[in-house]
Amino acid sequence: MKATIRIELQSEAIFGSGQSTPGVVDLEVLHDEYGFPYYRAKALKGHLREQMTVLKKMLDRLPHSEQIAHIVDKCFGQSNIYHVMPGVLKFTDAEIRQSIRQPFMEAIHARILTPEEVLHALTDIRYFTSIDRNTGAVEDGTLRQYRVVRPNLVFESHVDGIDQLNEFELGLLAASVANLRYIGTMKNRGKGEVRCRLWVDDRDVTLEYIDSLRKWVTSA
Repeated sequence: MKATIRIELQSEAIFGSGQSTPGVVDLEVLHDEYGFPYYRAKALKGHLREQMTVLKKMLDRLPHSEQIAHIVDKCFGQSNIYHVMPGVLKFTDAEIRQSIRQPFMEAIHARILTPEEVLHALTDIRYFTSIDRNTGAVEDGTLRQYRVVRPNLVFESHVDGIDQLNEFELGLLAASVANLRYIGTMKNRGKGEVRCRLWVDDRDVTLEYIDSLRKWVTSA
């Protein structure tokens, strides 16, 4: 099965790279050599693991909850001082679809466009500062410039290994994907709001798989 997580930005997002561009921004977004922003697979995996952990705790009271006792570790792996167990799910970085990127990549190779022009077309720069709570004035030296990814862009992360999950495990994965609402930096300021869906073989199966999970839950 060809599985993909589609992430649609509902608001501006900050995919912080930890790098700055002197004289331009204090925090740059993650972007590839062609200027296309992307979101790291490791970060996406961490978000989904967190969502599945929350859902699993909600289901632990079910009579047959032992069937999902190790679902989080099965999907995402486990690492401690004694051993490392890889999960069955493997994620790619979340990127803009290749079919969309390809013409721009070709234009860059032909020197019609530059990576900087692509980056500027897909992002904006926002200014942030800190306010003194006592005086209400701007604190000196706190002005920062962050690059943000524009809303309404769609990113895709390809997922390998879902064929190793059974029906209700797939439902739990789909619910975890649908529950993911924010990614990136400054989520508490409304940045990085997303709508996520699970696609299999070019079909949105999110609600279908969640319905299978619901039937499993109500069969207890």
